[in-house]
Amino acid sequence: MLPPIDPEKRAYQTVYWEDPEAGIAYPRGLNDPFPVGMMTDGPQSAHDPVMAEALDWVLKVKARPDDPSLRTDLISWLATSEANAKAFRKAERVWQLTGDAPPAHAEIWAPGAPALRQGRDRPQAHHGPPKGPPILAVRARASRRKVWLGLASAACAAGIAVLLLPGLRLAALADYSTGSAESRVVRLADGSVVTLAARSALAVRFTPDQRNVELLSGEAFFEVAHDATRPFQVQAAGLRARDIGTAFDIDIEPGDLQVAVQSGMIGVSYRDGDFPVDETLTAGERLRIDRSTGRADRGKEPPGGVAPWRTGNLVVEDVSVSDVVQRLRRYFPGYIWLRDGNLGQRRISGVYDLNDPVSALKAAVEPHAGVVTEVTPFLLVISAR
Repeated sequence: MLPPIDPEKRAYQTVYWEDPEAGIAYPRGLNDPFPVGMMTDGPQSAHDPVMAEALDWVLKVKARPDDPSLRTDLISWLATSEANAKAFRKAERVWQLTGDAPPAHAEIWAPGAPALRQGRDRPQAHHGPPKGPPILAVRARASRRKVWLGLASAACAAGIAVLLLPGLRLAALADYSTGSAESRVVRLADGSVVTLAARSALAVRFTPDQRNVELLSGEAFFEVAHDATRPFQVQAAGLRARDIGTAFDIDIEPGDLQVAVQSGMIGVSYRDGDFPVDETLTAGERLRIDRSTGRADRGKEPPGGVAPWRTGNLVVEDVSVSDVVQRLRRYFPGYIWLRDGNLGQRRISGVYDLNDPVSALKAAVEPHAGVVTEVTPFLLVISAR
C-alpha cells in the first residue's frame, strides 16, 4: 500500500508510476508532469556492452562532430537495433547533465528520424525524447574511465565538479534517485513498491525469470509483490537480500549496512568481510553488518519502528554523533563538517526531526558541548566548545 502524500511536505515526496510505451516514469499528482526517471528494458548491468558502446560513440561524436564517415558509421550502428538507438539517447543525456552542448546528430538517432528509418529492415515503435529535466536510468560500465574523464572535464569547465560528479555517476547507474531532503515512492513493473530516502539511488534489472534491483546509495524501504516463481533480490554494497513477498528496509552507511524487516521473511548474505554472513530474518528483526570486518549484530526492531524516516523522523539508540551527522547530511542541501573527532565519538540516543536538519544537529550535539555554526546556507560546521 502506498503511503499518503502529506500536502505540507509535497516537495519532499513524489510518487511515480511507469509508462512502458514512453519508457519513462511520471510523478503522480502534479499538474504539469515531466519525465523524471527512465525505465529499464531488461537487464542493464554495470557491464552492459550496448551501453558501453553507446558511451564510446558519444565520445567519438563530441570529438569529431563534422566527420562524415563517422556519421555514416553511427547511422549504421544505430540502425542495427532499437536497443542501440535507445542506449545512445541515454548516453547523450548523461553528457547533457554536464551542461555541454545539445545532442549531436540528434536528427539521426531521434525516434522516427529519416536516416535511422532508412537503415532498418522493419518498422520500429517511435516515441520522442522526453521533455524537461531528466533523471537518467542508464546502466553505464563503471570501468569506462575515459567516459568519466570526459564528464569530469566538462564539469570542471563549469566550475562545479565537486558537487556535480557524484550525482553524475549515480545518474548514469540509477533508474531512480533522490536529492537532499527528498523521498520518492516508485511502483515497479511487478507491482512492488520502493520508497527511496533522501540522497538515494536505485537500479532495476528485471528479466522474465528474475527480479533484481540494486540499492546504489542511501536507504530504501521495499514492499515486495508476492511471486514465488520470480524471487525478489536486492544488492547493496556487497549485501544480498532475497525474498518472495515481504516488507523490509536496507540502509547503506559508510561503516555499516543495516537491514530491518517489517513483515515476512528475508534471507541476507554478505561476503565482503572476514566473517561471511548468512542469516534469515523475520518480522521484528534487524541485522547490522560492519562493512570492514563482516561482523554481524542481530537484534530486535519493532515492526512499527522500521524505516521511521518515512514519517520524517530519525530514531537512534546508542549510536555515535558522527553516525547521526552522516544520516542528517542526506537532508541538508549542502555540506556538514564535523571538526571534532572526540565529539563525533560520543554516543547518543534520541528522536530527531528530519524536516529541520539544523535543529536536529543542534539537539544532537549541544548536550555534549557541541556547537553548530551556520557559515552559509549551504555549510554547517560542528565543533566543540
